[in-house]
Amino acid sequence: MTEHLLNQQGLSLADNQVEYSGNRDSCVLRVIDGQAAACGVRTSVGKQFHSLGLDLIAESEGVPGFVLVANHRTLNATTIDIIRERLLALKPLDNEKDAALTEDWAGLLRYGGIPVSAADIKMFLDLFNRVDIAGAGK
Repeated sequence: MTEHLLNQQGLSLADNQVEYSGNRDSCVLRVIDGQAAACGVRTSVGKQFHSLGLDLIAESEGVPGFVLVANHRTLNATTIDIIRERLLALKPLDNEKDAALTEDWAGLLRYGGIPVSAADIKMFLDLFNRVDIAGAGK
């Protein structure tokens, strides 16, 4: 997404010295300490570090925190449809029973999900594959 934001300004990660710092805290702390000029993190993370001097200079449109995919080679279409329907039917923010069911689920998954299209996924893959970032791997 950082590449996408830079492209909107006529810039690119490929034209700059870029490295993968390992995690969001390391990235942000390097900027605050003056070891890096900028970093790309979620808005919510950036806001957590604002009191330490981090300024948010650009924000993207909302993007999924994660994408759950199914392998068509190991799961049949019926099973995939059932999993999709049951996960999307959960409304843990509005339903106490669903909230109790998902309270121990990891991170953002515990708050429910929304469907995405193949085009949505392609956009993210295109952005991810556009630039090699040292240390990030592929």
